[in-house]
Amino acid sequence: MTLFLIKFNLLFIFLCILFIYFSLQKKENSAPMFDIGMIWLIVLGLYTIVPVGTWLALGAEYSSPLNGRLYYISPTKEEYLYITQISLAYCVSFTLLYYFLRVKSNSIKTRNLIPYIPDRALFASLFIIIGIKLFNFTLQFSGVIAKPESYVDQYLVVQELPIILRQILNFNITLNSIATIVLVTALLQRWPDSKFIILIYILILFIGIDADGGRASIIVGLFTLILTWHIFVRKIPTLTWSVVGTLGLALFTIWGIRRGLKSWEAVGTKGFKTVDMGEFDSIIGNAVDLVQKIQEKSISIPFQARYGEFWSFIPSQLLPFEKMDMANWYLNAFYKDYKAIGGGWAFGAMSQAVVGGGIIEACIRGLMLALLYFLLVRWYKSAKSQWWIFPLYLYLLVYTFMSFRDTTFQQIGPFLQFALPSMFLIWLLSLVLSIAKSDPNPNSQIEPKAV
Repeated sequence: MTLFLIKFNLLFIFLCILFIYFSLQKKENSAPMFDIGMIWLIVLGLYTIVPVGTWLALGAEYSSPLNGRLYYISPTKEEYLYITQISLAYCVSFTLLYYFLRVKSNSIKTRNLIPYIPDRALFASLFIIIGIKLFNFTLQFSGVIAKPESYVDQYLVVQELPIILRQILNFNITLNSIATIVLVTALLQRWPDSKFIILIYILILFIGIDADGGRASIIVGLFTLILTWHIFVRKIPTLTWSVVGTLGLALFTIWGIRRGLKSWEAVGTKGFKTVDMGEFDSIIGNAVDLVQKIQEKSISIPFQARYGEFWSFIPSQLLPFEKMDMANWYLNAFYKDYKAIGGGWAFGAMSQAVVGGGIIEACIRGLMLALLYFLLVRWYKSAKSQWWIFPLYLYLLVYTFMSFRDTTFQQIGPFLQFALPSMFLIWLLSLVLSIAKSDPNPNSQIEPKAV
């Protein structure tokens, strides 16, 4: 009976995703992959269905140490039932309110035109990207930042830096992301004249792939390109999204497995029962681990960690207490030695509900996210929007996965502390460039292929 209920929960989550997808597709007359709420639901489905589905496919057990951490945690059927119920609570509460606000309500008008990103903003973004590359190269060449020896070691290197330098590096990462989004958007708005430059951008993305390094920058870069293509060049049909998404998920998983095994030769040489889904297993592993720890003894979470996502945008120097997030609390409380060598497992929205109010908290947070994402879509589609609104919305959309991979409102901090100042800097530099040379079409607009 327990296994039946787990399968039912997974199926119901999948049906909710399909329900919102086709409802939005009917309303917008295109695949709704530029809807931030739709993306969040897909992310929820991936982080729930993939790891639990794999466990079911393995016979509802982890039989080998090569299954990684979950082999040692050894989740029971009852624990997985509870975790899937939490995920289902997020999903159903979000789906109900989002459907009412986003589909049934007529408060959001279909966007007819998107402001054209002016040439001055395009060149400002290009100058900033080049400047960041030179800055980072100078830091490493001068020895200010040690060169990491491995993927895990890079986190340890950053942890040992002074706080002000860590803040500068975090700002540079976001500034580079925002500038890249502005640049890619501007180029695809100028398609097909920009075809050659786009090909160079894709080539740079693939040249920068490090099989032993992080996957996020490559995946976010490609996702940004595909989304902007969908909006400005040609609508991508649902079947194509499904095929590309499936292939992307497979490559993402294989990449993670390979990075864990350290060599391409080791991939595919083990039996199916040794499959480790990496990213997805880590997040659901956190939730199961915390369920087990709570059953053993009560857990005390510091106030600044429990609600830290709501003031994470405030610099540490200005807070009267130590800045802390749930991921670091989790490591400090239970895995200090692992953190000391640069390790970590993020945290997860499922874990956030486990240590909080359980299914009830998941429902409340799902409702809050549905309202927030509805307001973001309405802001993006506002009739009087400026050119910089589209890139900011796209930034939030491509990093939506962090709202399930980490904590539900994790995006508040990076957006307010880094993304908004980054866009202001690009806008300011674009004004300086406009003084030097006038833009031929400063206020023009472009008709999107999808909305």
